[in-house]
Amino acid sequence: MSNPENSWGIHNHFYPQRIITAEILEHHFFHYKIISGEVALRQAREMSNYGMGIIIVTNHFSEGDIVLAGLIACADPIMGKRKILAPIAHHQYHGKEGLKARVLAAMVHGELCPIITSDTLRYYRQEGKSFPFSKNQLRSEIEKRYADYIEKAQQVLADGGIVPMAPQAGRRERLIEPWPNDSVGSLLNFPQNHQVAVFPVGIGIVGAESYKLDQYGGLNRELVYTFNFGRPRPFWEIQEEAARNHFSTDEVVYQMLRRVVPKEYLATTT
Repeated sequence: MSNPENSWGIHNHFYPQRIITAEILEHHFFHYKIISGEVALRQAREMSNYGMGIIIVTNHFSEGDIVLAGLIACADPIMGKRKILAPIAHHQYHGKEGLKARVLAAMVHGELCPIITSDTLRYYRQEGKSFPFSKNQLRSEIEKRYADYIEKAQQVLADGGIVPMAPQAGRRERLIEPWPNDSVGSLLNFPQNHQVAVFPVGIGIVGAESYKLDQYGGLNRELVYTFNFGRPRPFWEIQEEAARNHFSTDEVVYQMLRRVVPKEYLATTT
């Protein structure tokens, strides 16, 4: 296992600014409470302290949930001192639409990797905007950007950093299976994967009876988010369960996430 004190995943000099940014956003823009999993959060912190890379997997139904998950990592006394990298949909990163995300990433000294998702393609079609690539370029651009994200994320994880991600690859009204592109398994396909752990985080809204995007898809600044932390599991343990049950890595991670998301997020929407 790498020594975290010698790793470029350590960013002690960025930590004070991350704390200040997290406090400003938590006090003035977002409200949340932890409903369960304080022990699991401490376990993730201990793994990070030992130099393990941490993949934070969350459900994703709003513009605010994944931001808050990242801020919790930024404000953590151990994980907040690690390099943080997150994927982001191409249309949420570029242009005026992506300005908030780019500014926030700069404020916490995090890195965003834009990828082209099915939601990106749907966005350009529905908004009637011209796609920045020709049809002939599209497939190669999708593959190129995803490969770039995987390479950078694996380097961050190998050096003890943090990768928060929503494996559903877009805002969804419920937890769906399977999610696309072997989202978690592809991240773990590298030699140092034995020193990586997956940390499931279930996110909800106080009082929500469903998670319709037209109701909760925005920032939800006037509402209170909930967090339920699940036990972080090292990749070797996930591998063993996958082999024992003839599952893929992502099927095991899906079951981990099912245990921590709100029960209303598991219900079939109509």
